[in-house]
Amino acid sequence: MVTGKTSMKTVVELIRGDTDDKGIVPLTSLDIYEGIYAIGFAFFFRNSLDEKSLKASLVKTLKEFPVLTGRLRNDKRKGQQYVHCNDHGLRFTVAHSVMPMADYGPANHAKDISRRFIDDIVPWKVKNRNYPLATIKLTHMQGGGSVLGVSILHSIADGESYFHFIDSWARTHRGLPFEPPCHDRMLLENEMALENYPRHHRGFRVLSRSGMLRSAVQFLRSKRSIHSEIIHFTRGELDNMKKAASRSDTGETQRISTNDALCGHLWQVMASLKDKDKDRRRLLFVANIRKKCHPPLPEHFFGNASLHMILDLDHETLVRAPLSQVAAISRKQVNAIDQGAINEQMAWLRHRFRKGELLRVFADYDPFRDDLFISSDAPYNGYGADFGSGAPFWITIGTYPVPWSLLFMPDSTRKEGIDVHTHLSGPMMRKFMSPEIQHALHRHRSELINY
Repeated sequence: MVTGKTSMKTVVELIRGDTDDKGIVPLTSLDIYEGIYAIGFAFFFRNSLDEKSLKASLVKTLKEFPVLTGRLRNDKRKGQQYVHCNDHGLRFTVAHSVMPMADYGPANHAKDISRRFIDDIVPWKVKNRNYPLATIKLTHMQGGGSVLGVSILHSIADGESYFHFIDSWARTHRGLPFEPPCHDRMLLENEMALENYPRHHRGFRVLSRSGMLRSAVQFLRSKRSIHSEIIHFTRGELDNMKKAASRSDTGETQRISTNDALCGHLWQVMASLKDKDKDRRRLLFVANIRKKCHPPLPEHFFGNASLHMILDLDHETLVRAPLSQVAAISRKQVNAIDQGAINEQMAWLRHRFRKGELLRVFADYDPFRDDLFISSDAPYNGYGADFGSGAPFWITIGTYPVPWSLLFMPDSTRKEGIDVHTHLSGPMMRKFMSPEIQHALHRHRSELINY
């Protein structure tokens, strides 16, 4: 673990897109729900990035991303939250570190110091204030190399939108064109779909005020006790895993994605960490719905477009069932997503917002009772973010204050595998890293199986 100061000098300024007032971009209820978080990643480059040219290309890029330099407003009279695209700027910080660039990667992931490279956004400060919705921090390491930390309020962007911005900025920096984003968020939430809302929604729950307090205390306590490790799955492992998951109990081939197979495999292994202390095991995963909408959302829709999916299985069934059975349950849930399911979620969230309850809405799972959360940014080209000095050799997320959570990221070796960022309490992480569990995690390596 690295201790002591990491930077000796910092310079902070606001970067604007040099655009006229672009009006407002109304937020959907899903955007507002996600607003208690920010998305932040640190990109590590072996060669130093040029500060002046980075800022110049950023200004050009921001012309197409006016929400990033706007300010969040809440109109209680109209019952609406929106971004006023007034080009008040995002915060750009330059720091000079006394640390040399280390050889970061899955075995040395830098999560214990990643917060030092990311200028955090404080979500409860942004509403109706002159507070930036995005921050960038460029840290020059001693002896060469740079770390680029980018944080965006989750109300403004989900993972796909976040990495579209990063890719667009990198392409602009290299003099290449990029596909401009679509900022019409009302394509996802229209008034007709909101008229009939369900009384309950399986993906969410409304906490009481005392429940909110208990949850806040749990998060604050867990923040210091969470340990992180990265588990790397090779392309060969993933192919073998998918092959095993695609073979049904009857021997027939079923349509299963790599993501289905990996989610099912990890859910089974994570469940095996615990004795049968409860009858049911719950998995929450987030499904991208851009192509599930009817008609599909534009390819570069900028905002939040996801559906909360809840899976429950009996503990014994989960740990003993063949992977094909568990993966098929996940695939069935994803296949069932249609415009009706999307409308139900959006209508339920909008109704909670109109009742003033949205701040008390949480995903319907309990990470403090070992329910598992899985999200994936693996499809996005973070390692293609070349700002003129070569692509990043490592990307890591900032502090993740939720235990029992897994984030899929692209393969840092560029060999089409997946890096799984794993977050658990200290005692549970020690068990997770034991030889027995590691063998179970990698049982689909070619040398360990015989098809």
